[in-house]
Amino acid sequence: MIWKDTIEAEVLYPKNTAMRLLLRHTVQKREYRVLEEASVSEGCGHIPLLVDALDLANQSH
Repeated sequence: MIWKDTIEAEVLYPKNTAMRLLLRHTVQKREYRVLEEASVSEGCGHIPLLVDALDLANQSH
């Protein structure tokens, strides 16, 4: 957290289906929301995908 800006990710998905990420990126009390969907299997790493999605949210405003 820098300068009270926050990035929050909520993962909404059942296993073996598309992963839906609701990203809330708050900058100077203004909230940006990005809904992303990605195909994910049980063998796939979720953390790298979340990091990529957070980078996308960072660039989207």
